[in-house]
Amino acid sequence: MRSALLLMSIPWAFASGCGGTASPTGPTSPPDGGAVADHRVPPAPEAGTDSAKPSPEAACPASIHVGCDGGACPALMLENDPPGAPHLQYADPTIYHDPVVANRHWLAYSHLDSQSITLPDGGTVNEATVSTHLARSDNGGASFDYVAPLWPAQKTTDPNGGATTYRSSEVASLVAVENGGQVTWYGEHLRYMLLPEAGYNPDFKGSWVIAVGSAVSSTPTGLAGVEESVLGRSTVDASAWGVTTVLDDVSPAGAVSDCYFFNNPAITFQNGKLYLAAECWVAGMGGGQDVTKARILLYSTTAMGPAHAWTWQYVGVLADHAMAQELGGQTLDVPDFSYALDGTPLVILSPTMLGGLTGQTELGCVALAMSSLDPPTYAKGCDGGLDIRAVARGVGACTHDPTSVRGIIGVYHGGTGDDLSLITTGLRP
Repeated sequence: MRSALLLMSIPWAFASGCGGTASPTGPTSPPDGGAVADHRVPPAPEAGTDSAKPSPEAACPASIHVGCDGGACPALMLENDPPGAPHLQYADPTIYHDPVVANRHWLAYSHLDSQSITLPDGGTVNEATVSTHLARSDNGGASFDYVAPLWPAQKTTDPNGGATTYRSSEVASLVAVENGGQVTWYGEHLRYMLLPEAGYNPDFKGSWVIAVGSAVSSTPTGLAGVEESVLGRSTVDASAWGVTTVLDDVSPAGAVSDCYFFNNPAITFQNGKLYLAAECWVAGMGGGQDVTKARILLYSTTAMGPAHAWTWQYVGVLADHAMAQELGGQTLDVPDFSYALDGTPLVILSPTMLGGLTGQTELGCVALAMSSLDPPTYAKGCDGGLDIRAVARGVGACTHDPTSVRGIIGVYHGGTGDDLSLITTGLRP
């Protein structure tokens, strides 16, 4: 699960830059010359308007900040989708603007619940299951109404022992491509089996996979039940969980050999390719995470033909420990791709430190300007460091769409170990 489930209350110790000088490239048209691929780029201001006039600060826009510590930021209410248990509500949000219907936004998120299973000895326990739910806004992202479960938790059988258990879904992301009025939705999510035990006990090594699919559909509900491209490490039971791409096989020698599993994936579409980012979680010598080797890797595919036949390629390292240190953390987690209001490509990341209630503490969310995704290259700020467009403290696992009136959305952790909710920061970088 996204480390949004962790305590997020420590203020950051880094100084942000004063904006970037790189020229925003924005998305490009697909190979067939159709419409712009990624519709989160806001339209250019009309000539003659105030927003179209140059300003002395235009080359170095200041970063914007907000503190959501202590519940200071407003909650994002999800109508008609009550939480699965008191306080244990929602996590892992991802927002995307509908490319055809004005003022419509789609929000996928993790819905936490509890399901009872029967053990081989006849006893019963409650597993902490996770499903991906979908909600819709028709008022520019101001509020959302629940639509349906997009990828529900599924009852399954443990291939090692035959016990009944659940296969959860979480950490989804969405992207849409419109061409001549026809919309193709792409979606990804984590899938993994829960060990048949009480509580939240994923099988990280043997069943943890990333599933990516597409559907020609007017809404992302078309992604439910489609064939998927399934990516995993060589340690995953490929036959049991339908792995179609072993990441070891498509990565340079040694690039993923120390990755215990891949976590917190995200997708975006640029230049006719679908890109997938995911965290490489590296185990330390004495247990826990080796933060010095933690990194986020990037892959791409043209996503042509049936999903099981998609060919994935290694692109490079999106973020690593050195970059995390520059941002005041030890690791960088939970990537999300978006665009700034001026059209500059953004990646939103959560710097983290080891410690806290659950062993890892998110320090907030930071939106960074990129000059290139392939290869991953970051724009520079006026101080020569990273071009930091926005900082939100007291929140984690953030998502953003420049057309949403709510700005950056994230997960607030109440600090009791199970108090989760979605909040809005109002930041619109």
